[in-house]
Amino acid sequence: MNWYLLIGIGISILFVGFFAGLQTAFGSLNRFSVELKKKQGLASGRILSGFIEEQSRFIGAVLVGINLALVIFVLMATRFFDPLWKKMPLVIQNSSLRIIVEILITAFIILLVQVIFKATFRARSNSLLSFWQGSLVFFNSLLSPVSSLFVNIAEWILKYLFDVRVNEKRSLQPCGPGTFYSAN
Repeated sequence: MNWYLLIGIGISILFVGFFAGLQTAFGSLNRFSVELKKKQGLASGRILSGFIEEQSRFIGAVLVGINLALVIFVLMATRFFDPLWKKMPLVIQNSSLRIIVEILITAFIILLVQVIFKATFRARSNSLLSFWQGSLVFFNSLLSPVSSLFVNIAEWILKYLFDVRVNEKRSLQPCGPGTFYSAN
């Protein structure tokens, strides 16, 4: 048994849960409380307020983090299961059966972790985001160039292909079934 792979799988699972929890916590964040902390001069209020102002880029960075952690998890889990599959009888080593079993195992683990982290972060969104503010700044600065690239591509597509106006805040608000308009 390769302990390094197990540790790597565990760490990548924790990162998947962490980024999924951040996404949920940011969605249920009490904006009034953040503005109050900002007016009081607290660092957490200034930092979270900055993320709210550039929410598409922050959420983009969080989604890049989730996807990166998921890819690392799947690669490590596949590598971990390889020796186990080679020890199975030839009848069970069917590649389609292997794919189905690996998908079910990894999906169960990821869904369980995401549900636990999302529920925890939703219940205590303001306090956890304030607590993790240093990590938020680090991961946002690390992953925001990638997310900014995709946000800029999406804005270009909206502007030039679909003729949708996107304002400076880069947020779209729903105005009806299937339609959006730029928020003022």
